[in-house]
Amino acid sequence: MIFDALVQANDPIGGDNWILRLSTNRDISNFRAGVFYHLKVDPGPFPLFRRAYSVLSATRDEAEVLYKVTGTGTRLLSRRRVGERISVMGPLGNTFTPPGEGETALLVAGGVGVPPILRWAENLMADGVPKERIIFLFGARTRDELVLRDRLVRLGVSLHYATDDGTEGYHGHVTDLLRMHWQEFRKAGVAARFYACGPGPMLKACTDLCLKLDVQGELALETPMPCGSGVCLGCIIATRSAAGDLPTYRRTCIDGPIFAACEVLWP
Repeated sequence: MIFDALVQANDPIGGDNWILRLSTNRDISNFRAGVFYHLKVDPGPFPLFRRAYSVLSATRDEAEVLYKVTGTGTRLLSRRRVGERISVMGPLGNTFTPPGEGETALLVAGGVGVPPILRWAENLMADGVPKERIIFLFGARTRDELVLRDRLVRLGVSLHYATDDGTEGYHGHVTDLLRMHWQEFRKAGVAARFYACGPGPMLKACTDLCLKLDVQGELALETPMPCGSGVCLGCIIATRSAAGDLPTYRRTCIDGPIFAACEVLWP
């Protein structure tokens, strides 16, 4: 579905991160983690392709997306003003698999990969998963990039930070925290699985953890999606086939963005 949305706000929140709030007149307030919108960042002919952004929050007639200004497309998006119209495709995307009975959910977010992970925490609690069985691990390069902390605190779940430079929480990668929690759970006989979204190297480390330690988890990929409809094949990823020989190629926009972590074949 393609429609025009009205810009209600477009504000920086620090560290080159912005929140865009759109009036959509489409009720997706009960959306599941993984849902994304495909936005035309500028009304002109350039850039040609849309950009995909996970839905951060939604009400009956508005939706928010989080983005970071890193290149031409996001720079153009940051220039959109209140009252302007943005062409939107969506909502698109699949969602995570719920944890099993009694399993602890380890939620892992890196940088601006936080929206689907935050939403998954909300989904889990709405589905009746106790807060005590939800652990949120959030990592970034430095404390200034640990965005939306007020919203994370309001969740009321166990929250742990990691920064590459040690300015907040654990000094190191958030995947180190994931490994340590998993090892503690295994020693204590606690069943757990993880859910992650973030930059490619972080997600690759999650896949490596799956394969080395027999950890169960899922990834929300941030693969560029030029068309969003499965036609251009620009968001193809390689996954392990059932037979285990030749890889199976899948489209992130149609088959994802969420995949089993152990299935993804990284370059």
